[in-house]
Amino acid sequence: MMYVDRWKMYDFNKKRLAASHIDAAIALIILAVSVLVFLIRFADISRKSQITSLLRKNYNVLNKVIAYSEAENGTNLYWELPKSNEFEDMEVFLSKYYLPFFKDAILLERKSMESMYSILKNENGETSDMITNYILLNDKSILSFYFNEEDRYMLLFADINGTAQPNVTGRDIFVYLIFNGKYHRVSFLEDNHNIGDMKYLMADDNFGCNKKNTSIYRNFYCGRVIELNDWELPKDYPL
Repeated sequence: MMYVDRWKMYDFNKKRLAASHIDAAIALIILAVSVLVFLIRFADISRKSQITSLLRKNYNVLNKVIAYSEAENGTNLYWELPKSNEFEDMEVFLSKYYLPFFKDAILLERKSMESMYSILKNENGETSDMITNYILLNDKSILSFYFNEEDRYMLLFADINGTAQPNVTGRDIFVYLIFNGKYHRVSFLEDNHNIGDMKYLMADDNFGCNKKNTSIYRNFYCGRVIELNDWELPKDYPL
């Protein structure tokens, strides 16, 4: 009788040990999943933080450059605009008013960057050719200027992480209205009739900062969205 009880006790202990192993395995799986979720969230937070910090740095640098240029060239109300959007004309303009006031910056010709910047393309493959002249900064970020001769305005496309991917508007490329027809300023693009209207800025068409937007000019308003949101990405930001 005693012999049988010992075997029963052995079998019981064996089952209990197996159950404890299962519990330990489950605990390890839960821990692994928790760590994975944490790492994913951390990577997401880190990516968002990088976007906002680089964008704000770029914004501040541009403000300083215009201030330095005004100190040497006078108020920007009287800066001489380029004759056209062609490289030769833009080179004269940028070399006088912008390039000297960046530290160790280089002016690049369009042909050296064309292949990387076919960014203005909608879901049907239709493209808009706007980007013209590039300035490579010492932090490897890239500024691209487009001057509309007819309507007399100038856009600046800032690629805040340079040649690194993804080269997508709203993620690492942001759009400034650097000249509004009257004066030069550091201002993210937005509609003059809807100033500060977040709903309009995040519409799913035209220039709207929205992941459902499929237009050629999608996410052009994203810089202004981040600025209005106190330099943070909104919850529904298109990443």
